[in-house]
Amino acid sequence: MAKKNKFETNAIHIGNKPDASTGSVSPPINLTSTFAQDGIGKNKGFDYSRGTNPTRERLEKNIASLEGGYDAIAFSSGMAATTALFQSLKQGDHVIISRNVYGGTYRMATQILSNHGLKFDFVNTTNIQNIKDAIKPETKWIFIETPTNPGVEVIDLEMIARVGKKNNVLTNVDNCFATPYAQKPAEFGIDIVTHSATKYIDGQGRVLGGLILGPKEYIDEVVTFCRSTGPTISPF
Repeated sequence: MAKKNKFETNAIHIGNKPDASTGSVSPPINLTSTFAQDGIGKNKGFDYSRGTNPTRERLEKNIASLEGGYDAIAFSSGMAATTALFQSLKQGDHVIISRNVYGGTYRMATQILSNHGLKFDFVNTTNIQNIKDAIKPETKWIFIETPTNPGVEVIDLEMIARVGKKNNVLTNVDNCFATPYAQKPAEFGIDIVTHSATKYIDGQGRVLGGLILGPKEYIDEVVTFCRSTGPTISPF
């Protein structure tokens, strides 16, 4: 049986191979908007940094390896990631959200996206019956934080995943407080994970950042969204 690397080993090495052209163990920051192509539609995996960028890809591969079971895409902030998540919805769609959700998520839902015809119910998601009672035919997402920010409520992820799958509703966990070091929602059957990387992933209050992690087919759709709208994080 192959030896499984420890969390600390993956945190250092995954997505962080030495630079192929020079051997530098500190890879360059690819501060470019555009990549040269060999022909129409022929590139080396990158064409425009609004969609993909090799520096950003290193971060995405690293966090995806730590969460386990997901692909990833990085954003300019946690709220940019959360907004992109809900932009996949259509007018009339319904979302169940933790009552103690982060204030920025609450404002985004009630002051902006509700004006676009999306519907939101904020419930006490520590009680699974509240979630079951709130599900409607038009419910598309169960969006929770655990631990919540800042109330630090803890929610049963395995039960959330079961309810979501039974009702054909996608489940999302904002995992920014726990980080993948303390909690891996994929292990409990959660469909999508979001992060404000500004919090404990950065850990030093230096940068803004966000992430969405999920199955490759879903992340591919989000990449298309980012090419059109531009919320991705700067390579710097």
